[in-house]
Amino acid sequence: MDENKILWLALNAKYSHTSLSVRYLRQAVPGSEIMELTINHQLLAMLGEIYSAKPKVLGISCYIWNIELVKSLLKLLPAALPDTIIICGGPEVSYGVTEFMQEFPMVDYVCRGEGEEALPKLAKQLQVSLSTVRNWECGLSRPDPEYLRHMFSVLKITPNDFFGIEGVGDALSTPEKRVVRAFRSLDARGQEELLAIGEALSRQRHLRQLEEIRGRILALPDYGRYAAAGAGDGWSQQTEAEPVYLYSNSPAAEADEVITVSGHSMEPGYHDRDRVLVKYCTEVVLGQVYVFSIRGLGCVIKEAAADRLHSRNKAYADIVPGGEEGAELIGRVLGVIGPDMIPGEEELALYRETMDR
Repeated sequence: MDENKILWLALNAKYSHTSLSVRYLRQAVPGSEIMELTINHQLLAMLGEIYSAKPKVLGISCYIWNIELVKSLLKLLPAALPDTIIICGGPEVSYGVTEFMQEFPMVDYVCRGEGEEALPKLAKQLQVSLSTVRNWECGLSRPDPEYLRHMFSVLKITPNDFFGIEGVGDALSTPEKRVVRAFRSLDARGQEELLAIGEALSRQRHLRQLEEIRGRILALPDYGRYAAAGAGDGWSQQTEAEPVYLYSNSPAAEADEVITVSGHSMEPGYHDRDRVLVKYCTEVVLGQVYVFSIRGLGCVIKEAAADRLHSRNKAYADIVPGGEEGAELIGRVLGVIGPDMIPGEEELALYRETMDR
């Protein structure tokens, strides 16, 4: 094990994705390295690559698309790298830190907030071991009172953030303090009028948000149909669809339907269980990817070639339709639905509200 090796691990959703977070961390911690894998890697193969690197410190970025895989990986790391310090960061571990570290005691530290800022400062300014900080996070011990101010300054957090207290003594911004002072300076009637003005402005803002969100999101139908990246999958004529909500400024604006990939013959571009955007069409352009329904085989996703349907994964044979296996063109594949195309819950709530009006 390299006593000075720091490795930042990113588990991306796809090969085509790039993790900015680990690059920021590498820049913030000179001499550190990055490793990028995808959630489609086999767990043991992933463990083998990390073991080969033999880092002294392993930092893992945790997001909604990889958190379950990260949890499985964490359970295996102590046996493979018992002396490696493990740091987790990212939105999926920034809340409920105590419960997370109790469930995964092999994690030495959870970094909340911007890691590229917090980690170097922790290493240089905090001057305590990671196990000490872990004990504070887990509630096994508390720092001395005279140390707390320095702690909050280094981490750039409030006491409430550190101790996990929500909704109590939250800091007000300068404009918010001005509103509070103005409210307290009024008599009862004035306070009621000020509240009425505030509520009216809030309603107006909400209506503007609804108007803005209406054009930003669209709903595509998903009939639960599969296009096999392999031997073929039956093409069912479904009438009921589940809506898939996506940003309208993405390729989804041109699509007619969402279809799920089944199989591996189109890797690395299209993976098993990828959800792809399909635009209905009647003509093909060689070299582009389409969904076909083949008599006797079912529905497939393939690249259009001159005399065949091409499998990009060399481990799979091409399909040469003919005779009883005539190919019916369903539509062109515009791309894979990525995390950046999917609206957040707050935006979806606003969009659904516009649909109910």
